[in-house]
Amino acid sequence: MKLPKHPFRSLSLYLRIFGASGLWYAALALVTGEKKPVRVARHWSPHPLYLRLNSSDLNVFRQVFIEKEYQIIEAIPDELGFVIDAGANIGLTSLFIAARHPMAKILAVELEASNFELLRANTGAYKQIRCIHGALWHRDEPVGILSADANEWAYRVGTSGPASGEGSAVRGYRVRSLAALGGADRISLLKMDIEGAEMEVLEDAADWVGQVDNIVIELHEHIRPGCTALFGQATRGFATKAVSTELTLVARV
Repeated sequence: MKLPKHPFRSLSLYLRIFGASGLWYAALALVTGEKKPVRVARHWSPHPLYLRLNSSDLNVFRQVFIEKEYQIIEAIPDELGFVIDAGANIGLTSLFIAARHPMAKILAVELEASNFELLRANTGAYKQIRCIHGALWHRDEPVGILSADANEWAYRVGTSGPASGEGSAVRGYRVRSLAALGGADRISLLKMDIEGAEMEVLEDAADWVGQVDNIVIELHEHIRPGCTALFGQATRGFATKAVSTELTLVARV
């Protein structure tokens, strides 16, 4: 998030997230452009929770904690067991799910190195969340970041192009491989927000869809035309439970 575009809206967001110190942090972000991790106001979380100033972290926080975008999962009547959070970013969705399903075991998967470090810091106090530096993919193989200049929430992966901003690849995991890594026979919830890579993952659905009870996904049709139709084909045995502006939740009938 860049402060100069919507200064009053941005100031209000800083105040709401960081409390009285928000004005100072907003000024610091505006003047320096610094992406310094800062703890959010303590009423938001029982444990330390950090966002980077002058970054898309604030918009992600707004969507998850203020607008409660992932409240859509409340359409799932059962308590969640094993959860894969693919595209975990800095851990906010994992924390939102953990707060509502304290018995859930969550595997949070994030590919970008700086996001992953903040993910680990933000979830370190939660024993039920395990962090994996990697990417959800259709094969177990190294993948590279194709959009290294994107906002912190918009990194994409592929097998071509530069490996990453640091010149190194991350490991790609199939859904079934992540379940095995978590020691789970079934996946209560598969969350996917992976910036278009859902196309490849859904092409592999025959291998894993029978193992999954619920899926919440952000489809990136504008990046990968056809992924919405592919999702419909892959989840023919599911019923649509809820739809929001960006998310679709389906559950096994």
